[in-house]
Amino acid sequence: RQTCPLVKRKKRRKSKRIFIMKKVEVYYKATCGYCRRAFEILARHNVEPVKIDVDSDPKLWAECQERSGRNTVPQIFIGDHHVGGCDDLTALEKRGELNDYLEGKLP
Repeated sequence: RQTCPLVKRKKRRKSKRIFIMKKVEVYYKATCGYCRRAFEILARHNVEPVKIDVDSDPKLWAECQERSGRNTVPQIFIGDHHVGGCDDLTALEKRGELNDYLEGKLP
């Protein structure tokens, strides 16, 4: 294969992306299918969230409702930002924005 002598080809180096991932918290119930789906999505992105089981303590359920303004699970927080529930997390992933949230590039 011949190449034009005027075109210099640069060797591509594999760069390692290093970033600090924001803390992810998930308020959940063990019997909730949407919660399991949210954990699967996070696992695909190598995220091990802080899992807060609201079934075990009514105070945690009240905290979840106060922080999120919702009365359903899961409720997902990335850093201090309330993402929402499983459908909201799925939408972020489909739009290709989830990693940006995890890396702190978006709120």
